Amino acid sequence: MDERRLQTGLYAAAAVLIAAVGIAVVARPGGSAPWAYGLVVIGAAFFGLSAVPRVREHEAYNALGAAFAAAVCTVAYVGSGVLFVGILAVFSAVGTLVELYNWRAGTTYLRL
Repeated sequence: MDERRLQTGLYAAAAVLIAAVGIAVVARPGGSAPWAYGLVVIGAAFFGLSAVPRVREHEAYNALGAAFAAAVCTVAYVGSGVLFVGILAVFSAVGTLVELYNWRAGTTYLRL
């Protein structure tokens, strides 16, 4: 199996798994924190998009990944109020700006 098909399968499986966990959380008695539903939607959407090879091959995909991290950290911070998660949200937002610059300028600055 080639790497491209393997990545597609793994991203699709992750999207389905996140969606299934989200459905299980919604269906369970007792309710959950409303912000947790946002995390499920964001995660399923990102991994669903990542399952498409054309999306992964786009030059802006690294910026999309950084924006995903920023969105997850921001939603988690707003919902939980944990300072460490807020700091991660700020760093992720800066990383998103760096990746947007890299995409527009064709560079790889500060990429790990």
